Amino acid sequence: MLQNTEYMLWRKPAAAFLLARNNLRRAATTSRCSATLCATNISMNNNNERSSQRLLRIVDTDVGFDDLVALQCLLNANCVARTTTATSSSSSSSSSSSSSSSSISQPHIMTTTMMISTVGGVVSAQRGSRVLQGLFNHHLVNDDDNHNKNNDNMIVTGKDAPCMPYDPLPEWLVHYRTERLEAFCNDRNIIVSHDESNTITSSNVVENETNQKEDEDDAMDQIVSRILGISQDHSVDILAIGPLTNISHWLKHCEKKNRLNDFVSKVHSIYILGGNHPCPSSRTTIQTEPEFNFGLDPEAAHHVLMCQPLQEKIHLVTSSVCGMKQLREAVGVPQVQAFLDDHRQQEIIIENCCGFFRTLLTHDTVGYSLSCDPVCAFVMEYPDAVEWETIQACIDATSGRLTPPEQDQRKSTTTTLRMATSIDFERYLSWVGATIHSKQVH
Repeated sequence: MLQNTEYMLWRKPAAAFLLARNNLRRAATTSRCSATLCATNISMNNNNERSSQRLLRIVDTDVGFDDLVALQCLLNANCVARTTTATSSSSSSSSSSSSSSSSISQPHIMTTTMMISTVGGVVSAQRGSRVLQGLFNHHLVNDDDNHNKNNDNMIVTGKDAPCMPYDPLPEWLVHYRTERLEAFCNDRNIIVSHDESNTITSSNVVENETNQKEDEDDAMDQIVSRILGISQDHSVDILAIGPLTNISHWLKHCEKKNRLNDFVSKVHSIYILGGNHPCPSSRTTIQTEPEFNFGLDPEAAHHVLMCQPLQEKIHLVTSSVCGMKQLREAVGVPQVQAFLDDHRQQEIIIENCCGFFRTLLTHDTVGYSLSCDPVCAFVMEYPDAVEWETIQACIDATSGRLTPPEQDQRKSTTTTLRMATSIDFERYLSWVGATIHSKQVH
């Protein structure tokens, strides 16, 4: 059973966020601040931690519902952090006590810019890009909006995974592609076009792609160029929550130009949602079949995991530690259900909050979107909330399946992986509750 303060935080996430935000402005001694104290415990508690900064964060996504939750939380948190940082800069003479009080809605690691690349998996890369442009246009550059002049987040359309190792397609995937995503987009005022390219356009986004459609490789190379152009080493974080097709492409591009070491030197960490845990453990579920993301492009998964210069920067989060089963076991089924019900029936509307999560949950009836990808996003924000282990494993380039080294005599396929074994899901729910409804800053 959670303590009362923690219970308040996730049971009423919108109210908890308001308290946390107010705590940034003034110290309060009333009982209402108890929820804020819980949030502060898992946020940045000193200036040294707050100084941790990345110049660029890249999220590579195949635009499932769980991807959308991850992106909403990350973009909101980063938006709040940038606004708070700007405010702090203009009042640097403030007392240290007020500067050390921060909400969990702020990321553990400050990021200057976010780039989102789409990869074909759950939906095509092109369709995913259109969906994201419609959903998150307020976080993107808009030359007509003076408030967005300093916002240089952007979306890049990537590649599609080369194969779909399912015949027939899983029912959930067919349903998502043909009905659920379209219904959600319609509720968010994003118009779905039923043409052969299966594209999605937005009623509130000015599209200029007709006469400016770029070659796929050129678009993807924007990210490589951006990474290589970063002035500081170890200042880029990558979150891969889809097939590893794009990541592999970036590495191949750099290998051809003999700039792989330059690329890797700019990367601080890469967090990957995918793969199966190959070794027995009392805290992980052993999977014998390839995981969805790795199975869609096993060759790319093999290429990325076997990239020697990158290996020490890879953090692998498998569905065996971040799925709905693990979330329910860690926090309790009633608590998880109450969290979801509260957001489905949310009556507290935060200023400028557009009800994103509440709308999504009307189409995600089982709450799957609360597992997997947003958990991996949280892990990137708070790696200290995770227990890790380093293991030896082999990856099959034809299936994407990870196996113990003793089951594969081809030593060339053995790699060292840092894998998550346990996640603090109470902290995770607190983070989602605080960031999913963060006030949009325009």
